[in-house]
Amino acid sequence: MGFWHFLFVRAALFYLVYAAFLGTLFYLFPGLAGPFRPSHVHAGLVGFFLQMVMGVAYWMMPRPGGSSRTAWRGSPSPFSTRAFSSGYPWSPFS
Repeated sequence: MGFWHFLFVRAALFYLVYAAFLGTLFYLFPGLAGPFRPSHVHAGLVGFFLQMVMGVAYWMMPRPGGSSRTAWRGSPSPFSTRAFSSGYPWSPFS
């Protein structure tokens, strides 16, 4: 996991702790629920959920142009341009 992926996930966990803290305060002191409810909802939905989705998606999704850390570097794919020029039987260019 790279540096930016780590920061997205770390920020998501921070927002989760913050939202849980506000939820605990709302349980203990119900009078605080009114003014701090938008902050609690924003920290839970936008803070935790969106940061976690973006961090994991940024880590899992393929990068344009490939990645230097890929395990498929040496084996050609039938959908790549190298496969068409290498003489496969289904290649229209062979």
